[in-house]
Amino acid sequence: MAIEVLEFTREDKAKLGRGARFYSLDGSSQAAIINQRNQAGLVGFRYNWIEGKLCENEPGGVVGEVAIFPHKPIISGSFYKDDAEQLKLVRRYSNELGLTYAQAIIGTIATLDAVLFAHADATGEWLLPWEAVRSSTVVEEPYLADVGFSEPGSGFLVNGAHRDNHDGILGALCLVVPKNK
Repeated sequence: MAIEVLEFTREDKAKLGRGARFYSLDGSSQAAIINQRNQAGLVGFRYNWIEGKLCENEPGGVVGEVAIFPHKPIISGSFYKDDAEQLKLVRRYSNELGLTYAQAIIGTIATLDAVLFAHADATGEWLLPWEAVRSSTVVEEPYLADVGFSEPGSGFLVNGAHRDNHDGILGALCLVVPKNK
């Protein structure tokens, strides 16, 4: 079965505006991302709590374009919320965008890693220096993986937090992906 590579429509790209940065992802697992970065001599993770766990080899989820907003990377109001509350905020944010063939999501850990590394590699800007974003990847129930606390030269920290965690350092990334048409 062929994998569908999703791309934004011209109209949705225009609606997202100039503040959006667009990247193409290949759906790699976190283990594959780590391997690719190591082989290329690029900075990876300064700590990876999920290393060696089954979820490290799960596919990235997104194959195709994604959009992030570097000047406002976190969805407003998403700190101090648990997993369910953040998901509601992401859905509301998605509706507010008013896009026909795109939506906001909480990405897998591999999707978040891939887009954050793509942005750092393309711009030299390491997002999330003082916070982390929750993923949809279950590490060990009820723990979900998160990524953040970037340090140029040493990379990102990958950790895990309980679904019910209302921590003030865990937000939801403004991550937009195309929908099937």
